[in-house]
Amino acid sequence: MASGAKAVRDLLTSSGWTPTRRVDISAIEDHHARAGYPLSPPARRFLGAFAGLTVRYLDPQPPPYHDVISFLPLETAAGTPPQAVRSYEARVEAPLTIIGSARSNHLTLMMDDQGRVYGGYDKFLARYGNTGREAIETLVLRKQPQVID
Repeated sequence: MASGAKAVRDLLTSSGWTPTRRVDISAIEDHHARAGYPLSPPARRFLGAFAGLTVRYLDPQPPPYHDVISFLPLETAAGTPPQAVRSYEARVEAPLTIIGSARSNHLTLMMDDQGRVYGGYDKFLARYGNTGREAIETLVLRKQPQVID
């Protein structure tokens, strides 16, 4: 495992994640069904392993500061207008499910039905990874996401 990936795994472990972690996501399933957010198999698996976690890390961008990734989809959904998610869906041409937030809770994290993770804020939208783990690495290691026009 690469040193960056190992550092991210260590960070996740210190945040309460384990490879066998499974949590009840029935409240998320109920909310997302009522709100019209599909819960695809990849989103169910991801949320089953990561929902409820808050990952705090030191962002190395000058000046260094502490940042947070929160996998609290109910809280994120409460602060994200549904029309914003619909506009992101139109741009990626796929249904999206809110899975959490990042960048001091400004960036809404969403997963499509293939497991790809996108982050949106106002007009900004980017793909952070093809999987949830890849997206976490992109965020923590400050890799460049793929900006979506």
